[in-house]
Amino acid sequence: MSKEVLATEIGAIDRSNTLSAMSSQFFHLLIIALVIQITSAHSNSSVPLGWSDMCQSVIKDSNVVISCHVNVDDNWDFNHFRNWSAILDNDTRVSVDVICETGASVCLPWPYRARHLDTLKVKDCINRCYFADFNRPEVLEIPDSLRMFEGYGVTEQVNIMDMLSVDLKSLPPDLECGPLLLEVFIYRNTSTDFIYPDGFLPKGNDEITDDFVQTTRDVNKLKHTCNFENMTVFDISQRQDSSSASIYATCVNSRYPKLTMLNFSSTEIQTFPSILLTWKGLKLENLQILDLSHNNISRFDLKGGIQTSDAPIKVINLTYNSIQTISEAEMASFLSPVAHVVDVRHNPLTCDCAMAYFSDFLRRHPTPKDAGLSPDYEYLWDLTCVVPVSKRGKLISQISKKALCYNDVVNAAAHQVYVAILAVAVVVLVVLLLSVLYRDNVKFLLFRNCQNLCGQSDGSKEKINDGRRKDKSLKSTQEKC
Repeated sequence: MSKEVLATEIGAIDRSNTLSAMSSQFFHLLIIALVIQITSAHSNSSVPLGWSDMCQSVIKDSNVVISCHVNVDDNWDFNHFRNWSAILDNDTRVSVDVICETGASVCLPWPYRARHLDTLKVKDCINRCYFADFNRPEVLEIPDSLRMFEGYGVTEQVNIMDMLSVDLKSLPPDLECGPLLLEVFIYRNTSTDFIYPDGFLPKGNDEITDDFVQTTRDVNKLKHTCNFENMTVFDISQRQDSSSASIYATCVNSRYPKLTMLNFSSTEIQTFPSILLTWKGLKLENLQILDLSHNNISRFDLKGGIQTSDAPIKVINLTYNSIQTISEAEMASFLSPVAHVVDVRHNPLTCDCAMAYFSDFLRRHPTPKDAGLSPDYEYLWDLTCVVPVSKRGKLISQISKKALCYNDVVNAAAHQVYVAILAVAVVVLVVLLLSVLYRDNVKFLLFRNCQNLCGQSDGSKEKINDGRRKDKSLKSTQEKC
C-alpha cells in the first residue's frame, strides 16, 4: 500500500474517532443541560410539587409567601415542602399560611423542621401526622429555622399506639423541645382527638391523670434544658384540656429569658398556677403580661412568690374568673412585689361579711397612694357588688361592715326561726301520730287525768261504791219477790 493511501486511511480513522468523541461529549453535555434545566425549573417553581392545586405564592426579593386553601379531598403534606425547600437559595425565607375547610386534614409532623421555613400559620385543620417524625432522628439533621408558629382551631389527631410507642426519656433534646429559634408560639383553641385501635379499651380519667403526672415527673428528670432564647410570646389559650399540672409540664424544663407575654386564658384552670412564681429557674424576668383570664380561679396568693429578677410582672390578668371575695391574703397579694398590678375586675364579687376586711381597707385608704399601692390599682375603689341582688352595682368601698354583715345576721335569725318552727311542727306531728296509733290508751289516760284534775276524794269513791251496793241489794230483793 502506498504512503498516500495509508495516510488517507489514517486520516479517515482519525476523523471518525474525532466525530465519535465529539458525539459522546455532545450527548454528555446534553444530559447535563437537561438536568440543569429540570433542576432549575424545580427550584424556581413558586410552590412545592403536589401543592399546585391548593396553594399560590407571592415572591418578593428573597421572601416567599405561600398561601394554601385545603379542601377535604386534598393531600397537603409537609414533606412536599421539605423536598422543595431543600434546593432553594441560602438567603431565601419562606412563610406558609394554611387554612382548611371543615373536615380537611394536613400532614404536619412535629417539630416542623424544613429548610428556609421562617413562618408557619395553620387554621382550622386536622393534623393527622403529629407523631410521624418521633421515630425519625434523621429529621433533626434538617436545620432549625422556624421563627414564628401560629395555630388556631387545630385538632391533633393522635393514634394512641403511635403516642404509646414514644419513650419520652429517650427523645433527643431537639425533638422534645421543638423549634428553639421561635420568637412567637401561638397554639390557640386547639384540641386532641385520640384514635384507638379495634379492641383497645381507653383508660379512665383517673388512669390518664396518673399517666400525665408520671410524664410530668419524667420531664422534670430530663437532664437537658429547653432554652427559648428569642421567644417573646407564648400563647396556648382557649384549650379545654389544660390544668395547673400541664402548665407545670410546659414550664418546668424550659427557659424564656425574653418572654413578655404568657397566655393561659380560657383553659379551665381551677387554681392559680403557683409554679409560674415559685420555680426558681424559670427566668421570667422580662414578663409583662401573665394572662389567666376567663378561667375558674377563685383564690390567689402571691405573697410567697419568688422572682428571679428585680423587675416584677407588669399585669397578672385574673378578670372573668370565679373570685367571690377579696380576703386578707388577696390584699397581701396586691402589696406583693411580684406584680405591678393584679386585675380582678369582672368577677362575681359577693358582698357579705367576708368582704368586710376589703371594704374597711378601702374606706381607711381612699387612694392607692394612701394604701401604698401602685396607681394602677385605682380600679379597686370602683369595684361593685354582684351578689346579692339587693347590693348589685353598689360600690364596695362605700358599704360599711354593718351593712355587709346585715344579711348574714338576718339570715342567721331567719335560720333560727325556721329551725324553731320546724321543731314545733315535728312535735305536733309526733303527738298526732301517737294519738292515732294509741287512741284507746289515750282515752283511758285522759279519763284518769280528768279524774285527778276533777279532784275526786276517797269519800266520794266510797259514796259511789255504797250506791252501787244499794243498787245491787235492791235488785236482789226484787228478784226474790
